[in-house]
Amino acid sequence: MHFTSTSQFREKIELERLFRVADSMRKPHVKGIDLVYQARGKMMAIVTDKKDSLVSFEVAMKRLGGEVIVLGNDQSLEDTIQMANEYAEVIVLNHSHKDAVQIATEASRVPVINGGEGNGENPVQALSDVYSILKEFGEVDNINIEMVGNLAMGVVRSLIHLLGFYEDVKIKFTPQSNFGLLAADCELLDSLGIHHFVGKEPDVMYITRLCGLTDFFIDEYLLGKNLPESSIKEFDIRSISPNTIVLHSQFRSEDLPLVLRKDPRCAIWRQVRSGIRVRTALLYNLFNHNKYTVA
Repeated sequence: MHFTSTSQFREKIELERLFRVADSMRKPHVKGIDLVYQARGKMMAIVTDKKDSLVSFEVAMKRLGGEVIVLGNDQSLEDTIQMANEYAEVIVLNHSHKDAVQIATEASRVPVINGGEGNGENPVQALSDVYSILKEFGEVDNINIEMVGNLAMGVVRSLIHLLGFYEDVKIKFTPQSNFGLLAADCELLDSLGIHHFVGKEPDVMYITRLCGLTDFFIDEYLLGKNLPESSIKEFDIRSISPNTIVLHSQFRSEDLPLVLRKDPRCAIWRQVRSGIRVRTALLYNLFNHNKYTVA
């Protein structure tokens, strides 16, 4: 009923089914699917205590013909969820409370989608990121990924779990100071058999959202590559391999230097497109009896 964690996926085939549905979301009328009627007459309630925009969820719902309301932080989380149950057929939760998902799922009789829970998990974003990698390379097997920035974010944990379904994926971690990988995530890596890679340029540079991340690129990431100070100040794009693509967990303009945002290796706009398709596919499945999603 609820979708709150990537651990709900048991087999790779479940991901493949979802991604096939996402592929069909590229056009409003394709393969006999009339998207504009799937959520007609239905309401999505976005429950959040953050300033972050959840436009991708709104776009996905409206593409299916539904409507969206946003409920803020005027009541307790439990009361807000119960109120949302009277308004909506599905709830998207984006909340900083460490127990937000547990509180919401226990209080709700309609499906809850975890759109980001503090440093807990962000399963929908992780699904979107794996789908983005699939669209960029045609496969996810044998990919080397460098994760850069705040590695304590929940999306890192969610992404690691999904990558465990693929063969010979290797990850390199480049944390910002004081934001390293959590012990539980290190254990998850070991349990999934995911190894580190060294001495190679990554296929994917995956950047997590963090205030001051642009400064981190200059002060820590590029300095770690021993580039001349003059090129560091101007963000020498040559520091990134010509075969590397750049993805971002939750992009904001101030997170990346302008020269990188304009470079064709930066796939963030294609990533946005993929994210909308995945969210639309999740909602489509939900309104069609969870045919290709998890319980």
